[in-house]
Amino acid sequence: MRRIISIFTAAVLLAAAWPMPTVAAAARLSDMQTHWARTQVEAGVAAGYVSGYPDGSFKPDASITRAEFYKLLGAAMRLSAEQTATGFAEERQGPLHWSFTQGHIPAAVASGLLVPSDYADVLSPDTRVTRREIVLAAVRALGKEPLVAGSRQVLENPDWAGYPAWLKPYAAIAVGSGIVTGYADRTLGLERNATRAEALVMVQRILGQVTVGLTAEAGSGDANAIRHPGEGEPTWTWREAAPGRPVISNGTLDQDYPFGEAVSGLVLMPAPVKAAWVRYMSGTTGVVARLSRGKLTEVARYPGATPEPLTVDDDGWLWFTDGASRLLVASPVGEVLPVESISDRLTTGAIDWNGHFWGIGSSGTIWRVTSDLAAISYPLEMRPDQVADFSAIADDGSLWLLLKGASAEGGAKVEAVKLAYGKVTKRVSLLGPYFGGVAGHARVRVVGRSGPFLWTEARVIGPDFAERNGGLYRLNLETGEFTRVVLPRDVAAAMEPVSAADGGAVLRDTGGRFWRMLP
Repeated sequence: MRRIISIFTAAVLLAAAWPMPTVAAAARLSDMQTHWARTQVEAGVAAGYVSGYPDGSFKPDASITRAEFYKLLGAAMRLSAEQTATGFAEERQGPLHWSFTQGHIPAAVASGLLVPSDYADVLSPDTRVTRREIVLAAVRALGKEPLVAGSRQVLENPDWAGYPAWLKPYAAIAVGSGIVTGYADRTLGLERNATRAEALVMVQRILGQVTVGLTAEAGSGDANAIRHPGEGEPTWTWREAAPGRPVISNGTLDQDYPFGEAVSGLVLMPAPVKAAWVRYMSGTTGVVARLSRGKLTEVARYPGATPEPLTVDDDGWLWFTDGASRLLVASPVGEVLPVESISDRLTTGAIDWNGHFWGIGSSGTIWRVTSDLAAISYPLEMRPDQVADFSAIADDGSLWLLLKGASAEGGAKVEAVKLAYGKVTKRVSLLGPYFGGVAGHARVRVVGRSGPFLWTEARVIGPDFAERNGGLYRLNLETGEFTRVVLPRDVAAAMEPVSAADGGAVLRDTGGRFWRMLP
C-alpha cells in the first residue's frame, strides 16, 4: 500500500539573479534575428533569468565564463543566493570574486550543481566554461547523477573514444536526455568553450525537464485530511473543538466523533470500508482504537508508552508497535496479534504487493513479515547515527528507505536506499554534507506520491535559524533520480507543499488556491 502521512510547511523561494526584461525587450535583441538559437534565447530573456547587453545585443557567439554560467543556471533554477562556505581556495585568498560575494557560486555548490573537487578546489571563475563542465552540471540538475555508475552506453560520435572513462557516462546521459547535441560533423565537442547561446540553450533544455506542471485542485486542502486510497472512501479530518478535545470527522456531519476526555498525540490512519485507526494519549497511557460509523472502539491500552502506527494494509489490518520493541497487528474486528519473532524497535513500515509487511528496526535490521506472521531478517548497512525515517514500495516491488543522519562535516546527510529481495541495490545521496553545511542542518520530508515519484521538500536551516537554500524535489522510485524541480512563474512565488487526502501532493499558494503537482 502506498500511503504518505507526512505534512509540513515551507516556502519555496523563487528568485532570479539577473534582470527581468519584458517579452518585447527580448524580441528587440539586435543580433538574434537570424541566429540558430533565437527562439531559446528569447524565451530565456522573456522568462527573466538572462538579459542582453545595454546596446540591445546578446552576443550569442561570445564565450561565457564559469561565474557567468553558474549565475545563469542558478537564476534559471531559481536558487536563492547563498553566503555559505564552499571549500574553494578563492575564499581563503581574497578579495572574493563577485560570483562568490553575490552568492551564485555558494548557491550552486549548496544545491549540488557545482562540486569543488571537479576543479581541485580552485574554480578560477573568470575562466571560460567548457561544454564538458555544462554536461556535469546538467546531469546533476536533472537528478541523474545516480545513473552514472551504472551507465555503459557507447555513443557513435567521432570524438567519443577520446574522452576519459569517467566523463563518458555523463556525456551519454546528457545526450540521451537531449541536453547536448553534436555539431554538423557529429562531434560532441565537450572540450570546446561554450558560447553564450550554447549555454543558454542547454539551460533551456534542462528547464524543460525539471519544471513541474500544475493543475488547479478542488477541495480544501486541509492539512489534516487523509483518506484510504479507493473509490467511495471518505476523507478523514480532525479539528480541536476545545483545547485537548479533538473532533474526528469522516466528512459527514452525522458521523463526527467528539472526545469526551482531554487527549493528545492524535494520529489517524484510514482503513478500507470507511473506517479509521486512531492512536491517542489519555494522560500517559497510549490507546489504539478503531473508528467506524461514528463509533470509537478501543483495541489496546499501553500505560506509560506511546504506541506507534506504522501502516494499514489493504485488508484493513493495522501494523503498529507498542512504543517499545514489540510489533503487533490488529484486525478490523479488534483482535491484536504479536509478531513474536521480532524484538526490535521499528521506525517505519510498508506493505508490498504480496501483502508482506516490511519494517525497519532501529538496529539497522530489515524485517519481512509474511501473512502467517513469520519474520525474516535482512541486514542493512547503517551508520550508528542514522535512522530510517520513511519507507515506500516501488511499482517493481522494491523497497525504498530514507535514511537520515549527521555527516562527518557536521551537516546533515540524507540517503535513499533501494532494496530488492532484502539486498541493497542502489544508494542515492539526497543531501550531502555540502547541503547542510558545517554549522547548519538539513531535512527532507515527504509531501506525497504520484505514480513513481515521491515528492519531497528539503529545508536547510542555518545557525541563525534562517532558512537557506531548500526546495521542492522529486525522487523517482524506478531510477533513483533525485531532481530539484522548478515551479512555473505564473504561479504565486511563495508555495506551501501539503499532502493531498489521497496521498498525492498539492501546493497551496499565497492566494489560498491549491495546485496538484503532475508527474
